[in-house]
Amino acid sequence: MKRQTIKAGLSVLAGLVLAAGLRAQTNNGLAGVAAPWLKFPSDPRSAAMGNAFVAVADDVNAAQINPAGLSQLTGQQASFMHNAWFQGIADEQVTYGLPLKALGQAGLAAGVDFINFGSIERYTVNANNTLTDAGSFNPSAYHVDLAYGQAWGSLAAGANLKVLGQSLDSDNSSSFGLDLGSLWKPDLAGMSFGLAVQNLGAQLDGSNLPTNLKLGGAWAGRAGAGNKLTLAADLDLPTADASSTSVGLGGEFWYQGLLAGRLGYVFANTGTLTGITGLTAGVGLKYRWAEVDYALVTEGDLGTGNLISLLVGF
Repeated sequence: MKRQTIKAGLSVLAGLVLAAGLRAQTNNGLAGVAAPWLKFPSDPRSAAMGNAFVAVADDVNAAQINPAGLSQLTGQQASFMHNAWFQGIADEQVTYGLPLKALGQAGLAAGVDFINFGSIERYTVNANNTLTDAGSFNPSAYHVDLAYGQAWGSLAAGANLKVLGQSLDSDNSSSFGLDLGSLWKPDLAGMSFGLAVQNLGAQLDGSNLPTNLKLGGAWAGRAGAGNKLTLAADLDLPTADASSTSVGLGGEFWYQGLLAGRLGYVFANTGTLTGITGLTAGVGLKYRWAEVDYALVTEGDLGTGNLISLLVGF
């Protein structure tokens, strides 16, 4: 009896992963963009601020958002993140960065990101068109990053080279990508401005990576003795679909350098899916060399994401 294997779970998986990137890229169809999981939030802090971080980018997690921000590192940092995303998707990430003082205002970072999409059912169909359970498989994806940022006075630039790949049952593929970023911090009452081009590179499985232009501004200043307030706004312009432009607004308040509260909102065109845009919120707790951050991200019809990380400075 001739049997044809149907990877029905692949189409479901592709839809879910594509939906995860809707804030920056929608209405493309499943074949319109590869590796939309590259649009997953890179850390709880930026996620809680509505992804409005391109002009802030002041810790090791700047590597994936605006690598020019690595020039702001004043010491070594290591970040460990767990992202319990919607529909059982899990994202694990480790990033390490350090300043390169011999080169002036410069910083280097390296990171590994592994994504597990959970268990997907596999079925076969026989000559009688009857579906038969053929077990399951576990799709996954990864990217490895190496980023550098250099500042010359108030202006900084940076680049992040990434090797990426995915495994969908027996289908494995890999590619490479590049992020470019710039940061300008004029002597203007705490203002900063950022610009980044994300996910340039070769095709993956015959489709382009989710290339995105990200620009924004931020203001940071004191809000009483020992307290700090940061306000930020970002505009995301995906090159594959200009109609899916998104805007992120966010704020962060640090109390005495120990406790942080963060709030954000994302406005986006989400096509036929509803409720993808929404509120983001989070908290941070810092003691000496360690900082724990948490973010709750609402994804409307898709569910919610919970991100938690440990940031260690030494």
